Amino acid sequence: MGGDTTRGAFDALFSAYFVVTTAAVLLVLVALAAAVLRGRRRGARRGGDPSRLEIGYVLLLSTIAVALMAVTVTTELNVDARRPAGVQVQVVASQWRWTFQTEQAGHRATTFNRLVVPRGTTIAFHIRSRDVIHSMWIPEVRFKRYAFPDRTTTYDLEFPSTGTFEGLCAQFCGLDHDRMRFTVQVVDAAGFAAWLEAHAS
Repeated sequence: MGGDTTRGAFDALFSAYFVVTTAAVLLVLVALAAAVLRGRRRGARRGGDPSRLEIGYVLLLSTIAVALMAVTVTTELNVDARRPAGVQVQVVASQWRWTFQTEQAGHRATTFNRLVVPRGTTIAFHIRSRDVIHSMWIPEVRFKRYAFPDRTTTYDLEFPSTGTFEGLCAQFCGLDHDRMRFTVQVVDAAGFAAWLEAHAS
């Protein structure tokens, strides 16, 4: 996962939800303000049957909700084809540390709470836990996957730009859960090759 097709589709879906939610909140606030002002002018009176405006408002919101549900289901079914992974990363979550074993072309480096990966390369993450259930979350690329103690799960991801990003555990895993943080440093291909060679064990 993490290809341009899926990333673009989910970005568009997020934007659509943001626009619709913002518009709905503003519409509700305006409607409430109008109702309060109108009620003060009229005084205490028994309300009549729903007006056409109210019926139209309900129909509009229902239509928007159905449209968002349809778009969401369609987007959720969008899965990128798997690409050959250029880098393999074994991820082991444990209380209270992340261990990353990064491998490419026979070179392997082990780091703790720091992940170094190349930009624009498909990376295969093999994630497991040594004790309880953890969750590997990198908000910058909207990547969150569980780490289970009884099995290894594999996911593909591609980082489109260089930079240093925060990662953390999104699953409460004990009293020191807040210590389950790590950094992701995304570098260019040449920088990654030099780093891996320098840290290879």
